[in-house]
Amino acid sequence: MSVSRFSSKRDKILKLFFTHHVLTANDVCNLLPEIDKATVYRNLSYFVRLGVLKELNIKRNVLSYELVDSQDFHHHFICRKCNQVIKVHGIDADKFKKSLPAGTSIESVSLNLVGLCSNCNLSNC
Repeated sequence: MSVSRFSSKRDKILKLFFTHHVLTANDVCNLLPEIDKATVYRNLSYFVRLGVLKELNIKRNVLSYELVDSQDFHHHFICRKCNQVIKVHGIDADKFKKSLPAGTSIESVSLNLVGLCSNCNLSNC
């Protein structure tokens, strides 16, 4: 399949990621019920291969996806009550590098912080 090949379904799937930070395949299916599940999975894989989306392990045994942005280095905070995912900035990857044994190199860093978001924390759910 050619990179330049246009598909209205593919376009709809990609556009979701400009308005939603992190989505699972099921989220995409729920937001675009007119697109069958196989097409959603196929296109998510396609975008990952192109380097447009990256896979995240935010929820146990469920892949999530977000846009790749080399200018936006961040991690994720996941609320254990409402499952909201919040970007966390300011955690320096260089600090991870300094804690590793000599001769090792980091290829990627993925850090998930889990707790209660401000809404769930305030409401004492």
